[in-house]
Amino acid sequence: MKKFRGVFLLTALSVCSWVRVNAQSYSETALIFSQINPVQSSRFSALGGAGVSLGGDLSASQINPAGLGMFNKGEVAFSLGYTNLQTDASFLGTTTNSNKPNLSIPFLGVSFHNEIDRDKIISGTFGISYSRNNNFNRTMLYQGRNESNSILDFFINDGYDKNGNVIDPRDLYPPTSLAFETYLIDTVTFGGFKEYGSVLDFTASNQTEKIQTSGSGNQWTFSYGLNIADRVFVGAGLGLRSFDYINRKTFTESAFLFGNPAFKPINNFSLEETLSISGSGYNVLLGIIGRPVEGLQLGASYESPSGLVVNDVYSATVTANWNNYDYYGNGKKINELRAQLDESLITDYRLRTPGRITAGASFFFGKTGFVTGEIETTDYSNAKYTSRTEGVSFDGDNASIRNLYRKTTTYRLGSELRFGKYRFRAGGSHRYDPFIEIQNSVSRERTQVTGGFGVKEKSFNVDVTVGYAWSNQSYRPYRIPSAESPLVISEDKNLFIQVTAGFPFR
Repeated sequence: MKKFRGVFLLTALSVCSWVRVNAQSYSETALIFSQINPVQSSRFSALGGAGVSLGGDLSASQINPAGLGMFNKGEVAFSLGYTNLQTDASFLGTTTNSNKPNLSIPFLGVSFHNEIDRDKIISGTFGISYSRNNNFNRTMLYQGRNESNSILDFFINDGYDKNGNVIDPRDLYPPTSLAFETYLIDTVTFGGFKEYGSVLDFTASNQTEKIQTSGSGNQWTFSYGLNIADRVFVGAGLGLRSFDYINRKTFTESAFLFGNPAFKPINNFSLEETLSISGSGYNVLLGIIGRPVEGLQLGASYESPSGLVVNDVYSATVTANWNNYDYYGNGKKINELRAQLDESLITDYRLRTPGRITAGASFFFGKTGFVTGEIETTDYSNAKYTSRTEGVSFDGDNASIRNLYRKTTTYRLGSELRFGKYRFRAGGSHRYDPFIEIQNSVSRERTQVTGGFGVKEKSFNVDVTVGYAWSNQSYRPYRIPSAESPLVISEDKNLFIQVTAGFPFR
């Protein structure tokens, strides 16, 4: 193990960010909760999500409430969804595969139609819908042989303040404080100066980490749409957002290589962390759809920023499985040592996620089908934290958000062919990297392709969608003041199937 002595601060390190010294930074979670992928009905999903200019579907309640104005009767609908997310993680030349299947009810809704016939206002429709905006269920496992550094180097460097002075062991932040309690690091005197170091001077080790995330982000939307002369449709809605996100990490080092093969003081050590985040809030939706000429529909919608009240809870445990080691040379040997936080660390704050603007067009070919497309823009640099605790500031985290993220565009395209009561659909979408600069030479772009079919009867309709999405990510389990900080590159490949059943009524 190489010992690096120097100043090291995590990107997220601020007054309160010690809660997440080795977990996710606040700038990371701001992006997670800002990037929503709302599940729509199977009809709209098969079109790549391009529904802002279509309407006549319960998904319009959240996508563009003006689309509710196209209903001429009420409807109730629900979806069943299955996803299987495969994550391929590459670390130090080794690739490891993980799968995370999930079964859910990602969408349901009901609409109530009312004939008005007053002046040019023909009718109005009130819609209530539930949509899963985020599916956080994911498992990533990686492993490799690290011959350059160890997480102990991170702990050692975290024992110094920003001026390079040794921090008193009683003032160490977790999980470094837990590494100290289990003797993985200790204070040593070198050249008359006290420093942090470790008796574990190995030169290589096996590193393994399993990261499991679970939970979802959801939104209930209450919207109303008006039909004006069958030419213009307007709508507005209120969205009630909530989310629960749990991230569990277990990082382990083992199979150590020491200079003296007979020196085997420890079998392995591990760091377990759990970060649970929950929040709720609201947003406002506005939309319009117009039919300027026969066969053409233009639509636009605006979703306001979401104001969220958030609570996160962090806990950590360090376990060191010593090998009957005489640590102090006094005959008192140590074996398994475990240290954990006396109580979970709780932080309360507010998060404003950015709004989004979407505009699109649909071209109809009589009753045989249509082509639809749209563009959505979101400025992720507008995400902002506000403290709910006196004396706690998120200024540094907000500055990181502004410096990291940018305005990003998402393109969606879809088409439908009709043969009597049968519908055949195909679509796709592409979202560009939200980072100003590509991180770790890995683009965070996300691409999705979809296809599906449906049957439309007078008393019911059934639609099926099959889709496939892929994207890449990068992750560093810890950082040290060296270009050799370990890096994990992962590819997510998500297969999803969705079935929606709808039942119109008067």
